[in-house]
Amino acid sequence: SNRQAKRPFCLLCGSLSFSAFSKHSLSLLQSIFSALVLCWLSSTVQQAWMSVLQSILRCWTGIGITSPLVHFGRRAMTSVAAPSNISPGTFSVSYVTAPDQQVAKKLAEALVQKKLAACVNIIPNVVSVYEWKNEIQTDSEVLMVIKSRTLRLDEMTTFVRENHPYEVCEVISTPIQHGNPPYLKWLSEVVPAAGDGDAPSGTK
Repeated sequence: SNRQAKRPFCLLCGSLSFSAFSKHSLSLLQSIFSALVLCWLSSTVQQAWMSVLQSILRCWTGIGITSPLVHFGRRAMTSVAAPSNISPGTFSVSYVTAPDQQVAKKLAEALVQKKLAACVNIIPNVVSVYEWKNEIQTDSEVLMVIKSRTLRLDEMTTFVRENHPYEVCEVISTPIQHGNPPYLKWLSEVVPAAGDGDAPSGTK
């Protein structure tokens, strides 16, 4: 009985077995993270869950646990320490095809410089099959994936249309409903809601 009394004990889960304690603690932590996702809009709930998470980590540290569970919990606290208040649909992803990488790169650099986009991915070797003037065409193109504010889509579309070599260029957009909060925060910092921070024009 004396030997049993010295085994790790946690008031939160009542486990005397280290392996069982670790297993149940990880399960509890995962449940807390799920609740955080659902309740994050409430700052009061956020503070309450953060307090519970801190208690768990203190419990682990207090009984000498230095396993990856502790590092996992600390990393999770860091990632959720700055919640996002950005509404779904604030930002959008747009798709634009270009004839080659030179055209795509020129458009991408101009969009980022003018703060009409935060990031543009250029994907080469896209095969497009389409109908044009009553004929089936097959071309090798470059796909641009553009991340921007939804409120700036009209400006972005106009700029692409005015600087694109195609007679009818593809510009289609879809709203971002969910994303990594730090990434969305970065988007909000790079692309202003209004056009006050635009760079000088003249990129034709």
